[in-house]
Amino acid sequence: MDNCNRRLQLQILIFPASRRVSRRPIAIGRGLTSLLPVFRTAHAASRFGSPSCAEKAPQNPSSRAFCLVSRLSFGVMQIWCMEPYPCGDRRLPHHVFPPKKLSPDQLAQKTGVQYFKVDLDDTVAMKKRLSRVKAERNVSSSDVFTISESIADFNDKLEEFYEPQQRADDVVSLVIDGSCYYDVEPEEDEWIRVQLERGDLLVIPKGLSHRFTTTPKNFVQMQRFFSKKPDTQG
Repeated sequence: MDNCNRRLQLQILIFPASRRVSRRPIAIGRGLTSLLPVFRTAHAASRFGSPSCAEKAPQNPSSRAFCLVSRLSFGVMQIWCMEPYPCGDRRLPHHVFPPKKLSPDQLAQKTGVQYFKVDLDDTVAMKKRLSRVKAERNVSSSDVFTISESIADFNDKLEEFYEPQQRADDVVSLVIDGSCYYDVEPEEDEWIRVQLERGDLLVIPKGLSHRFTTTPKNFVQMQRFFSKKPDTQG
C-alpha cells in the first residue's frame, strides 16, 4: 500500500482550563497534514485566554481549525433564542420551540456582543486578557458582585436586574464562580439568552437592551468593569 495513502494516527494533547490532560486519537489523511501546526498554535494561544471566533481571525484556510481546537480546549457558552413572552420561573431556559441555538459568532454578528473564555487558574493569561479588554472598552474600575439566596432581598434584587435596560457604557462582566443568564434584545421582543459560567467574559455594547438573572442554582459571583464609579445594576 502506498505510504501516502495510509491514515496516520496522532495523539494530540489538549490542555483544558482545568489543566487535566486528555489524549484524543485523531485519524488524519494526507490532505490534512498541513493542519498540524494549527493544533500546536492553538494550544499555545489558549494560554492567553481563548477568544471567540467572532474576533477577526487570520484569513487563511486553517483559521476555522484554530477556532475548533481552541473551543475544544475551553468549551463554549450556551446561547439560544428565547420565547418572546416567557411564563413561569424566569430562571428556566425558556427555549423557543423547536429550540434554536446560536454560536458566539452568530451572537456577535446579530447583536455586537463579544465573548471570551478566560483561564482563571492562569494568572498571567487572565491579566493579559483583562488588560486587553479594559483598554479596548475604556474601563478603569471594577467591583466583585455576588448574588445568592443568602442575601436578605434576593427576590427583590432579581426583579430589579430582570428589568430591561440600556446602558450608556459597555457592560463588561467576568463570571468568577456560579452561573447566570444575560438576555439581550437586538430587535423588539426578540430575546437571546446567554448562559455564563466560571471563566466566561461577556461584553455587551452600549445601547443594547439587556437584562440579567441567575440560573436555578441561585448563585453567581462576577467581576464587573466600569468606565466610572460602579452602581448596582446588572
